[in-house]
Formats: sequence, C-alpha cells, structure tokens
Amino acid sequence: MFDEQSSASGSRSRYTLEDSEPTVGQRSPNLKRSYSTASSNNSSDVSGESDNIEECIASMVVRRDQLRKRFKEWAEDVDKSAMRLRCITDNALVNQSMRLEKILGDGKARIDTIVGDQNRIREQLSSFVSMLSSAQAQIFGDSSVGLSKSEFPTTSVPVVKPAAKLPLTDKRQSNT
Repeated sequence: MFDEQSSASGSRSRYTLEDSEPTVGQRSPNLKRSYSTASSNNSSDVSGESDNIEECIASMVVRRDQLRKRFKEWAEDVDKSAMRLRCITDNALVNQSMRLEKILGDGKARIDTIVGDQNRIREQLSSFVSMLSSAQAQIFGDSSVGLSKSEFPTTSVPVVKPAAKLPLTDKRQSNT
C-alpha cells in the first residue's frame, strides 16, 4: 500500500500510493457526491468507505505478518549469535583452564624439585656435621661426642676480632 519514493520536489516522501489504490482525483467525485447527498440522504455511499477501511485493515494485517516474520528472523539471528558467543566463551574458558592446570602442574613439579634439593642438602649437612663431630671427638677427646646431628660443633679456640684502629689526629692541625 505504501512505499518510499522521491517526490517531485526532490525530497523523499515517506509514503506513496500503490497503483491498485484510487488516486485523489478518482475519489473526489464520490466524496463530493457523498457530501452533497449527505444532507438529503443519510445512507450515503458507505460501501466505498468500508472497502477502503477493509483494504487498510488487510494491509495492516499483511504489515503485521511481515513484522512478525522479521522479528522471528531477528530473534533467530540473536539466538545464533548468542550460541556462537557461548561456544567461544566456553572454549576460551576451557583453554584457559587447561593452561592454568599446566602452569600449576609445572609449579608443583618445580616445588617438588626444590623440596628434594633441600632434603638432599639437609642430608649432606647432617652427614658433614656428624663427620665434624667425630673428627672433633678424635682430636679433642670424647667430651664433644654427645652433640646431636642438628647442632654444629664449637671449636675450643675462641675467635678474636682485631681491635678497630682509631685514626690518629695531629694536635697541631686541630688548633688552627
């Protein structure tokens, strides 16, 4: 019934009449006759107006059906897009989860390696302390044999720090 098309002035008119619809000139005599006979005859030509109303209703029904169809297509497109986004998001979450699990696994392996190295060093230190303890017992007697493996043996010679040297000042320089 209505289509967009350019008007004679060059601007775009929103609606135009279709070929099947009568033009204004074709309706004018009927309208003039209706109005002129309206005073004399209360039952004017209503069938032409009712046909026009029925055509409007029919065109509105067609337009409604077109809009329903467009809305349905739009809703389906939105559903497809949402499904694609969910798939992309799910895949990204799975990939991120797998990367995090790998990082955690690598971190756990590194921690296990460090703990193993610490245990090995602790065992080496323990055996070194026991060797020192037995050597001290052989050198200085049996008094230090009672040391546990976690204690470091003390030496019988005390460690003496050398005294700090104080700078000498010249008294002649200080009087000036």
